[in-house]
Amino acid sequence: MNHRQGDLFLLMDKKYVDIAFPRPFWRNYTYKIPGFIETPLQIGQRIVVPLRGKETIGFVAGLKDEKPEGVKLKPVYEVIDTEPIFPSELLNFLKVVAQYYITPLGKILKSTIPKEYRIKRSRELVIGDSQEKPDKYEDIFERIQKRSSLRYQTLRKDFDRKYLVKGLDYLKRKNHLQEKVHFKEKQTRNITKRTIKLSEKYQEDGLANVPKNAPQQRRIIKFLEDKESIKEDQINDFSAYSIDSLHEKGLIEIEVEDVTIDRMWHGLQEREKQVTLNDEQQAVFDAVSPHINDGNFESFLLHGVTGSGKTEVYIKLIKEARQAEKSALVLVPEITLTTHLASRFKGAFGDEIAIWHSNLKQSYRSKIWRMILNDEISIVIGARSALFLPLQELGLIILDEEHDSSFKQNGTAPRYHARDAALIRGLKSQAPVLLGSATPSIESHYNAATNKFNLLEMKKRFSTAKRPRMHIVDLKKSWKSGKKPNNLYSNLMLEKIQEKTEKGEQVLLLQNRRGYSNFLLCSNCSWTPRCRNCDVTLTYHKTNKKLVCHYCNYSQSIPKQCPECGGEDFILPGFGTQKAETMLEKILPDISIARMDADTTRKKGTLKKLLNSFDRKEIDVLIGTQMIAKGLDFHNVTLVGVLNADIGLSLPDFRSRERVFQLLHQVAGRVGRGDKRGEVVIQTFQPDDFTIKCAITGDIDTFKNREYSERNETGYPPFSRMASIVFSGLKEGEIKKTAWATVRFLKKYRRGIEILGPTQAPIGKIKNRYRYMAILKSRKDRDENGAKLRALLKSFIHSQKYRELTRKVKITIDVDPIDLL
Repeated sequence: MNHRQGDLFLLMDKKYVDIAFPRPFWRNYTYKIPGFIETPLQIGQRIVVPLRGKETIGFVAGLKDEKPEGVKLKPVYEVIDTEPIFPSELLNFLKVVAQYYITPLGKILKSTIPKEYRIKRSRELVIGDSQEKPDKYEDIFERIQKRSSLRYQTLRKDFDRKYLVKGLDYLKRKNHLQEKVHFKEKQTRNITKRTIKLSEKYQEDGLANVPKNAPQQRRIIKFLEDKESIKEDQINDFSAYSIDSLHEKGLIEIEVEDVTIDRMWHGLQEREKQVTLNDEQQAVFDAVSPHINDGNFESFLLHGVTGSGKTEVYIKLIKEARQAEKSALVLVPEITLTTHLASRFKGAFGDEIAIWHSNLKQSYRSKIWRMILNDEISIVIGARSALFLPLQELGLIILDEEHDSSFKQNGTAPRYHARDAALIRGLKSQAPVLLGSATPSIESHYNAATNKFNLLEMKKRFSTAKRPRMHIVDLKKSWKSGKKPNNLYSNLMLEKIQEKTEKGEQVLLLQNRRGYSNFLLCSNCSWTPRCRNCDVTLTYHKTNKKLVCHYCNYSQSIPKQCPECGGEDFILPGFGTQKAETMLEKILPDISIARMDADTTRKKGTLKKLLNSFDRKEIDVLIGTQMIAKGLDFHNVTLVGVLNADIGLSLPDFRSRERVFQLLHQVAGRVGRGDKRGEVVIQTFQPDDFTIKCAITGDIDTFKNREYSERNETGYPPFSRMASIVFSGLKEGEIKKTAWATVRFLKKYRRGIEILGPTQAPIGKIKNRYRYMAILKSRKDRDENGAKLRALLKSFIHSQKYRELTRKVKITIDVDPIDLL
């Protein structure tokens, strides 16, 4: 008896099952397993059970022998999956995620699986047992009687909905009709490629079975004699009728190939480099690889400077995992920006690897999920959601650019951080986790300093790459020397751009704000237009000549007159990427300039096309937001310019300086990655600012130590566990009242937990919803794992007070928040 058979044998004795529903339920429900279900139920399967009078889909979250006392249990109706769609290893991980981030398990399970795995529910009406004819709604009854049975959706086409609902309810109560509910998995449409070729029968019969008055069929035969086969892109040159006729006669064969996964890689060039690891890289490999082979969880922080060759180490470690017959998972902040990394992995691992992110077509996502369950894919490179894929025998988890805020899910629950969740999954799978970054987060630095992470370092640039020359421009002095405030480019910046482009080298320019100008200003009274839905100013976009809100997409035209003073003179004092592009085109009209931000890459495929053009050196200067600081690897880039390094420094968030430091350090690392030494020009109004100076010199330790001191004094992470509670709704007074009621409740049971607020959120209104916020902090020296903090939040969620307060106001709880705006 093998291991799997043994597991199934043990499950045969189980009599009861715990079900997690894809609803906001905070507990699982127990059902009994009836005798007619012969196949043993397994954790991770979907089944049909009764819930509140309806047949409902649930997930098997547990199996047990003993019945809960004092409860009358309902039976399981139907088993949908023959095999679990959630392997037990994955489900155990998701249970911990649900507990840590205070989210119902069923809600996580529902959000994890691709849409094609979601079950389609249909209702079928059949003739009942009553021997009498109905005295009402005869037209509905007769319509069903003619066909013996009909689907509800079919009936809706023939009858008014209100009339149909009343009629069906009456006919079922009188037993004239019965209703059957069917659950069926949605069909996945794979992408296929057809090839047509001559059959063996044609070799024997020739054209004997092809009529002389069928010239199209004879032309196809002639083509096949010359070319041997017709591929997908040529099939459309011939009529489908002619092809079908020849196929029916057995004269041609049609081969259908599933190319779903191949299409996913379309446009990516496979790049495989055979490299020999240097001493630093080999030391990292030697530290991690034993844990892959032994199946031990261990956490590592790889602090490798930009260009130190972290990718080469990742690839060799994954090869080690595959030799041990284990799977591997690589998480990156934004997969669409790391095409070069994906192409490197594809070149190294071929068909064993797949890409995963939220922008993939649903057909791809469903196909990949199935292939992983069938052990056809063993390596995945993807965004944060790839962490929830059903990879089995997981041997290695890599999280590249671990500091990046994109790893935090801020929208819908669960509001998890992929870095922390990856450590949970590594522990559950007994697999090592490697976190890599040139600018590790303060939290990860601290975990390494306190020996929770094993610190690995690569301080040298790989190959011949050298650290770039750094230049700093004081914009205050630049403006005083006669340059106008709306001139974005200093003399030094323009000189360096010209110098590099004349040599055929390329330039990256960072302006971390999109649009043309970040606000419009009345030159007479200083009035500025604000979003009517959100508490923010509107950004001017020159392309469509609109003022746009970047939170709710509300837009309006520039007013002809100021509504405050009636003035007609407006200025655009701020600037974004659009304005930076327009001004540089005027100053240097002979160079090729492109822009990369959320506006230019919105349409599918545009980002890949833009990066390919830059890679082919068709673009001299690429201007962009923080997108250009992530994962770009172009050896011909010899200059990086930062147009305004001060953006973000003054945000009311304790992580604001850390983000600016990381951004400047990361974008500087995009330059000089080949044989030519690069240069970085940073423009700033605050050249003496501590954060700016540390970023320019690359002094991570000094910056880190100062952040430690300030955060320890104020009680912020990494010295405490934190959670935020955001209250939002349409009536500000009601929200404020709810926020204060919540804080009063929490203060009764806080047990040493600090509560700040409630107060209006820094952005007081978004999408017409007012926002208030409270912050909870729990010092690690008293609550190391945050158990007390989460217990307090759970006691609130499960209280009657929470149910009362959430009737009118939305309450959003975020454990370990990274955005306090």
